[in-house]
Amino acid sequence: MPCDIFVTEATFALPMFRYPYRGSEIDRLLDTLHEFIVPGRTTPPNKEPTMPYTGSCHCGAVTFTIAADAPSEAMSCNCSHCSRKGLVLTFVPAGQFTLDSGADKLTDYQFYKHKITHRFCAICGTQSFAEGKSPDGPIRAINLRCVPEVDIDTLKINRVDGASF
Repeated sequence: MPCDIFVTEATFALPMFRYPYRGSEIDRLLDTLHEFIVPGRTTPPNKEPTMPYTGSCHCGAVTFTIAADAPSEAMSCNCSHCSRKGLVLTFVPAGQFTLDSGADKLTDYQFYKHKITHRFCAICGTQSFAEGKSPDGPIRAINLRCVPEVDIDTLKINRVDGASF
């Protein structure tokens, strides 16, 4: 009889699947899967991301690196903040984000429930990222318009109705 296995602690989507494993075979399967399912990790163990990506503000004072592959999907939100700035976002665990330069040039903006700290360059005004929390821990919201390696026109854009929150 097939077993339904649900994976709940993953940063990437792993659909429910059916496979005819029984008893100790299930334990071996779960041990194998656990190697790849670690909260906050988006690449398998012993495999470096194929191309970490970098971004910056407009003037270049604030620079950062993301230790993960560039995304193929992004989020566009219609809330008052995102729509005014034209943000196209992806979210990564904070551990994959490195602020390479410009910590002293950053300033913050918070609104509504003050759950997200929008960080922007005090020189040129560009918001290249934001800081927040998810149920799995700290995250960074990366403005993909500040990442030259990402072609926005090739991304699958997931629309979020933030105006209704």
